[in-house]
Amino acid sequence: MASIFDSTRRLPDTERVDGDCGAVQLNSDPDPLQLGTIHLECTSLMGTRDFESMCTAIAVSQTTRKLSLQLEVDPHDGTSVHWWKWLAYSLFSKRANAFSAVESLAFISTRSMSVVDIEAFSTVLASDHPEEELFGCIPGLIEARDATAKAGTSFYWELTNRGHARRNSRAVTCQSSLYPVRTFSDDGKSEWVNVLVPGYGHCYVRRADLTFDEVTTLERPCSVTELRIGFDISEPSVSDGLSRFLAVIGSSLKRLTLNTSSFELNGNAVLQNCPNLEELSLCGGEMMDMKLDFSSFRASNEAIPELVFEWDTVSALANELSNQNNPLSKCLRRLRVYLTDERPPWGIIGAVRSNRPTFEADLSVLLNMLDVNKTLEYLDVVVPFGHFLYLNDFRAHHLKPIDRSLKLPTETKVAFLSVFLSRENPAERKKSKRRTTRGMQLMRPICQLDQHVMSKILAFTAPRVLRKVYLHGPPRNNFEEPDQIPI
Repeated sequence: MASIFDSTRRLPDTERVDGDCGAVQLNSDPDPLQLGTIHLECTSLMGTRDFESMCTAIAVSQTTRKLSLQLEVDPHDGTSVHWWKWLAYSLFSKRANAFSAVESLAFISTRSMSVVDIEAFSTVLASDHPEEELFGCIPGLIEARDATAKAGTSFYWELTNRGHARRNSRAVTCQSSLYPVRTFSDDGKSEWVNVLVPGYGHCYVRRADLTFDEVTTLERPCSVTELRIGFDISEPSVSDGLSRFLAVIGSSLKRLTLNTSSFELNGNAVLQNCPNLEELSLCGGEMMDMKLDFSSFRASNEAIPELVFEWDTVSALANELSNQNNPLSKCLRRLRVYLTDERPPWGIIGAVRSNRPTFEADLSVLLNMLDVNKTLEYLDVVVPFGHFLYLNDFRAHHLKPIDRSLKLPTETKVAFLSVFLSRENPAERKKSKRRTTRGMQLMRPICQLDQHVMSKILAFTAPRVLRKVYLHGPPRNNFEEPDQIPI
């Protein structure tokens, strides 16, 4: 763990690391670049000390910006409470904010996010002494602080229930200096000190082997701005703490993806708990997956209007999207609709005789919506195998421009503006004794355009977004179903 979640900043790369917490495969390069994504499978078989050690490494990790955790913990044996306390410390605490490079986080196959779990989670974040809160010990006379362990320092990690080194226990010796280790519950005078060592967790070390920093670590905002949450669908899971969880950490989020297959969603409550959210993706529903974009509201500092997130039919949603004044039609960017009786890949035919009128009506109302709606960027319609009605009609809407523009590349903007700046140089014009031509006279007013007008010109210059429309059958097996929805 210490080698994977190293605290030394690396150069960015696109390598991906997958594995469980007991054996994670690394790039064979002895001096690896920064990892693209790390995925850790955490099951109930994982020991308490192993999970703690992993979290201490994550808290100071500089090796990855993307972290995925599979949290398959038994929701009934109390382990989940302990896990969530450590997840708070490793991902959202002041220490994590100061040291961790993780920006994109995913909790997948989550078995437990209960109210009790999140109460424990919140307690750690609110504590002035989070390290002591984790281990249930009394704060010492000296505040918890960061230190550098000298080369050759021995860490004793086999501890008794009282937190002391076991007799004849093995020690881990660091070959070079190690920073940062975190002291806690320190009386300021004893020979041995409690420390958190990245990758090893709670250890015991001699005070003489530590060099303490006088520099105070600056408080920084939470680095996690992108979050994906999914619950286990193969086993019973607990999700009643989700709303409180988002209320605690939601202020830092810019992008959020929720798999709603196992719980009822209150979309407007999510927006209230995440006041800076720019993108919200909802997947796993019975009828549809969607991605909403609120960046235009954020850019103009407007409040996001209350949205309707409950639709009994596909036709009801399509009718709302056909209303250009509906707030939802202004926010919805990507939509996947399932016109099957069950979600793929099981593919129970949804177009049998009893359902045929509804099936055709849903397709028809979606086509009518495409005629009116000018902001939806992507529509993916999943139909039963072989029932590709109106395929040519849907195809006619594919790659048609809509009333949204792509972002103009910075290089293009700079090149555009440089032309105007080069035309208007008073110093050069003063030196020149050449007669002013009619072309130069016409150019001057253009060069004197204000910032607002120039912004409008650049906005009209940007190419328009081309809408993508697809109609196809469901995937034939579980492996074909996308794991990130919407696409």
